[in-house]
Amino acid sequence: MNTLDRLERLAEYLIEGAFHRLFRPASGKKSSPPEETRELVAVPRPAGRQWRLELNNRQISLAGPVVTIGRGPDNDIILGDPAVSRHHAQLRWRDGRYYLHLLTASAGPPVPLAAGTQFQLGQTTLRVVVN
Repeated sequence: MNTLDRLERLAEYLIEGAFHRLFRPASGKKSSPPEETRELVAVPRPAGRQWRLELNNRQISLAGPVVTIGRGPDNDIILGDPAVSRHHAQLRWRDGRYYLHLLTASAGPPVPLAAGTQFQLGQTTLRVVVN
């Protein structure tokens, strides 16, 4: 199977994943990527230290290589702030840390995050906690 075919299979898997996040199949089974695309989706996950976001004295664990934040129900972290767009930001794991990627029109370059970093989305302030 050539690279183009593998990427096509990966795209089908990702689209299926987004569909299931929205509509949650009754079986509750999680699908896994096709065997031949596994190395394409093998992104190192945060290991060792526990990364969390603190919001209103509540801590939210960050477990995946990409964490979506916004007002929409399909985000990993949903903010009820009317100043936040439906798909406002992503936290992406790279080089041993998360980077904040704004998805809004005023987006600048990705911002590296570290323990204690505070950032604001709309009127909501979030703080990074690393243990």
